[in-house]
Amino acid sequence: MKKILVTGATGNVGSEVARQLAIQGAPAVAGVRDVQKAKKQFLSLADAIEFRPFDFNEKTTWPTAVEGVDKMFLVIPPGTTDPAQVESFFQNALYAGVRHLVFNSGRTTGDLAGEPLHVTEGLIKKSGIDWTILRPGWFMQNFLNWVGFTIPAEDAFYLPAADAKTAFVDVRDIGEVAAKALTSTGHNGKTYELTSPEALDHFEVAAKISKAVGRTIRYEPLSDGDFIKAMMERGWTKASSEHAVFLYQIVRTGKEAVVSDDIERILGRRGIDFEQFAREHADGWGKR
Repeated sequence: MKKILVTGATGNVGSEVARQLAIQGAPAVAGVRDVQKAKKQFLSLADAIEFRPFDFNEKTTWPTAVEGVDKMFLVIPPGTTDPAQVESFFQNALYAGVRHLVFNSGRTTGDLAGEPLHVTEGLIKKSGIDWTILRPGWFMQNFLNWVGFTIPAEDAFYLPAADAKTAFVDVRDIGEVAAKALTSTGHNGKTYELTSPEALDHFEVAAKISKAVGRTIRYEPLSDGDFIKAMMERGWTKASSEHAVFLYQIVRTGKEAVVSDDIERILGRRGIDFEQFAREHADGWGKR
């Protein structure tokens, strides 16, 4: 039986794709840097997943990773900005027998001509491989790490998002949609916009987190400059801080506020909303 390779299998999205495939009994292969560490992350599902060493930046790991694989979920690792490197990998995969690629892109990629994800989408479409492109909104799970990491200690989070609304998405829904696209027909040549059923500004997000944790959580808007300064003081590089600001500048245009029903159409149920997400992850914002 041909197998399904999941790249970035220990990351936010890739782990959910691998988990969904394992739950469905699909022949999942997790491409990971550290096999033993990855097995511990998947706990009881580890026995249902084949783990192979894979590093996007190490071409020597590519042949073994794609051996016997005919479908693949591709997510570009953080910091990878050269579309030619991505093209080299999926062309190698195509040569090795991969016939369908599900690519995890970005929500507003279609408006960002010249940006790496936009260029990569174009290269995939011209490659001759069957493709499905996912364009998810901002991850709700970001509020458990870099977006909301100040919440436990300060009961507040600080972003340059002004009062703009965002149609967030739970990565569990992305994983389920990706698994569906990899295991069923009718998804070739499709681009899916993945969001929850609502768009919220960050004051509304703070209110929903407050309700979930039982204490008041504040959202405090920052200027771009103050955000860059704050993140660099917390250890971020200037380049990473400026890239985050670039993403929030897009948020402030309102382009991230458009709600899509693609999740409901594909999965036959409404996407997870922020209230449900916050309720199920309240422990992640526990007072410290």
